[in-house]
Amino acid sequence: MVDTPEDIAVALNNADIKTVDAIMYSHWNPDHTMGMRIMEQLRLEWLDYYDGIKPGNPITVYADAGVLEDINCIRNKFGPFLDFYEQKMGLINRRVFDKPLMINGIRITSVPIETNQSVSVFCL
Repeated sequence: MVDTPEDIAVALNNADIKTVDAIMYSHWNPDHTMGMRIMEQLRLEWLDYYDGIKPGNPITVYADAGVLEDINCIRNKFGPFLDFYEQKMGLINRRVFDKPLMINGIRITSVPIETNQSVSVFCL
């Protein structure tokens, strides 16, 4: 999945998509990140969580280093949201997207765009 806009849960439901194993972020803007709570809906089992059992299949979150740095600025008084999802809840694993990926036989390359902020496009 590329980005998590606010309506991502509706879009996944409408497309009858039940499983997401990886999320790639192109940049931090709210219209690309404000639906990141989908990570909870896709992986969190509250009864397991309260028993201290973390998911065995965290979602891999990919972004180039600058984009990850920007997204880590999305936070509350306790810290970055992605730290919460990765370190406290075990829902995700973050990975710097610095070389081409192979996902289900598809080669994906992140290409940084020259701009005043960290932005990537993805090429197949």
